[in-house]
Amino acid sequence: MIFFKGIFSSSEGYKKSLFKSVMAGGFIFLLNSCGTGPGSDVGNSVFIDTLGIDPNYIQADIVDRKDYDGDNICDDYVIPASNVTVSVTFKSVPIKSGVIPSDVTFTSYTVEYYPANSTSPRINPRKYPTACTVQPETETTCSFVVAAQDLKADFYNNNQTGIYNIKLIIHGNEVLYDNDVKIEVGAHIMFDQFIGDNDDNCS
Repeated sequence: MIFFKGIFSSSEGYKKSLFKSVMAGGFIFLLNSCGTGPGSDVGNSVFIDTLGIDPNYIQADIVDRKDYDGDNICDDYVIPASNVTVSVTFKSVPIKSGVIPSDVTFTSYTVEYYPANSTSPRINPRKYPTACTVQPETETTCSFVVAAQDLKADFYNNNQTGIYNIKLIIHGNEVLYDNDVKIEVGAHIMFDQFIGDNDDNCS
């Protein structure tokens, strides 16, 4: 396990700076092509808009450091068991008078990963089921997985890190009219070790 010290030796501040620099610099064309930011769609009875995605810059922590005997030497590296998620807030607005506005139920979504540099390994798109309903004239927040536990494990086990622009393609149905709805939103994610509350003070 000691061979992971080198790859994870960067300071937290440096990682944040690197993350923002990469995203703000030479990869603007990827931000545009991946649909980063809010998306919308129009159904038969409602206009579905996204008010935002939170967080927009995602830190996917791939390993926690553990010191079991208090000697400040790491005894183990544990892959966090939880999935990394984002929250997307939707707003539904009726568009036609005399037409009953329908609920929109989101049923599945795909996450696409676009490497932001040459060292980030390729990740195949991932598809997940979901169940989130947006009622007319309401705002509703839904949660979506963007870094599952097994994906974090792949980075750890292969001694890799990565920075990506991601696109969520969210599929739903306008219930009363059986009409398909699709929303696309984007964000940015970095897979690395980030020192947090679950890490012990060791090296």
